[in-house]
Amino acid sequence: MSGSTNFSAIDLMDGFYQILMCETDMPLTAVSTPSGMLWGWLVMPQGLKGASITSNCMV
Repeated sequence: MSGSTNFSAIDLMDGFYQILMCETDMPLTAVSTPSGMLWGWLVMPQGLKGASITSNCMV
């Protein structure tokens, strides 16, 4: 092992979408479509105020 170099890589491209939302927070992300359907996130979307810090803490 003398003189060897170790490399590691981690793909965090879609890391936000691996973190589940709390059930109580899901209605806070809901949007209404023109057809009247209500849609909300089940996993943490990018762009939420605390999303990046939460993602960093999970790593």
